[in-house]
Amino acid sequence: MFTEAKKYQNLNIYVTETDNNAKLNAAQLSTQAYKQGRDKLLEGIPIAFKDNFCTQGINTTCGSKMLLNYIPPYNATMVSKCTSQGAVVMGKTNMDEFAMG
Repeated sequence: MFTEAKKYQNLNIYVTETDNNAKLNAAQLSTQAYKQGRDKLLEGIPIAFKDNFCTQGINTTCGSKMLLNYIPPYNATMVSKCTSQGAVVMGKTNMDEFAMG
């Protein structure tokens, strides 16, 4: 999945990609959960969030230079719900500034 995403890097789909080690760690935890029969609804499924959703510890710009260095201290509700169900965060996707395009 990671190499597939790199193939399309020239399209500028991602504005922020999560750390590869974090992605691999999440994938390993998902594999363990499957083996132990305690997998969740979205276990191991890669997901990318639009850059206007707050993601704790991951840069969130809303497509604006004004928020270039903003790192939210919390997750949006939708992000929390997805990650609590085992989704693996790949990164943040590009968008028009403040989704007003």
